[in-house]
Amino acid sequence: MPSFATTSYGLDRLTTGSGHAVVVLHGIRQTRDAVVPFARTIADASNALDVFVYGYNHTRGLERNGRDLASAITDGIPTGRVDVVGYSMGGLVARLAAMEGPRIHTVITLATPNRGSLSNAELTTLGQLGRSVFEIISPIAPGMEGVKDLTRAAKIMSARRDAVLQANPGLIINATGRRYASIPGLFYNKDQANFAWGPSVQITGLTASLALLGLRIRLMKMERPHDGIVTERSNNISTAETHDWSEVHLVDPGPNGEPARCHAVIDCCRKHDHISILRDAAIAQFTAALLTCDDWRILRQVHSTLRHRVRLYPFACDST
Repeated sequence: MPSFATTSYGLDRLTTGSGHAVVVLHGIRQTRDAVVPFARTIADASNALDVFVYGYNHTRGLERNGRDLASAITDGIPTGRVDVVGYSMGGLVARLAAMEGPRIHTVITLATPNRGSLSNAELTTLGQLGRSVFEIISPIAPGMEGVKDLTRAAKIMSARRDAVLQANPGLIINATGRRYASIPGLFYNKDQANFAWGPSVQITGLTASLALLGLRIRLMKMERPHDGIVTERSNNISTAETHDWSEVHLVDPGPNGEPARCHAVIDCCRKHDHISILRDAAIAQFTAALLTCDDWRILRQVHSTLRHRVRLYPFACDST
C-alpha cells in the first residue's frame, strides 16, 4: 500500500461562497487531490458554494473514517449547511458520517458500492468461500481493513441503522434535514459486448481479466449494467428489497413530499466506467444541480438544459 503524507488527509478549502458547504471525497487508493478537478467543476457550476475536498486513510475501516469525517466537519465547518459528495469508497464514508449527527444535509454517492462490492448473489459458491477466507485474514493483514469493509458494506450499514434505532426508537428524519442520491456509471450495460473497449484502459483490462477468470473457474457472475467495479443495483440508493435495510431507510419524504432518496441518471452515465465518470464535467455539473435543488421533483424544470438528459428514479423518470 502507498504511504500518503498526512497533509493529504483532512479538509482543504477550494472556494468560498455563501455558507452552503460541499465536501468532496475520493475513493480507494486515492488522495483528495484526485477529486480536485471534479470539485472545482461543482464550484464553477454553482457559483455560490463553499467547496472543500477531504482526504482520508482508505486502509482504515469505513466506520472509523466516517467518524473522522464527521469530526472534521464539526471542527472545520462549524456553521451552515453541509453536503457531502463521495466517489466510490468515499460515498460509504459520507453515509456513515451523516449518521454521526445532524450537520450533513445531502449525501450524493458517485459510483459507490452502496450494497457492497460484489454481493454473494454475484459470486459462485467457490467465490463466496474465497471471500470468507479474505474476511478472516484481512484484520491481521496491514492495509486491508478498508478493502474488507467494501465487501461487507451492506452489513455495516444495516448494523448502523439498527444501532441508531436502538439508541433512539422515536427517531424522525425527513428530506428537509437529510436526503440521499446515487449516480452510476453504466458503460457495461446489457447492450455492450463482454469485451467492449471502455473509456478507461485500467477498467477495460480488469473486466476482461475477471471475465476470463470467470470462464475458467466460475468465480463470479457480475450483473449488468455496471461500471466495471460497481453494479447499478449495488449503487442504487433509491430502491429496497425485502431483505434490504440500511440507515437510508430511516429518512422519510419532506413535509411537502420532497423526495428523501433518488437514483439520478444523466445520459452520459452510459458512456462511463468506474474511473472515467470522475473525469466528466457534465457529471460534476449534474451533481451541482442535485445539491442546489431543494426538491428533486422539479430539478428538470429548474435546470432546463437537463430536461431531456436526466432521469430520477423512482420519480420523474420520463415525465415532462
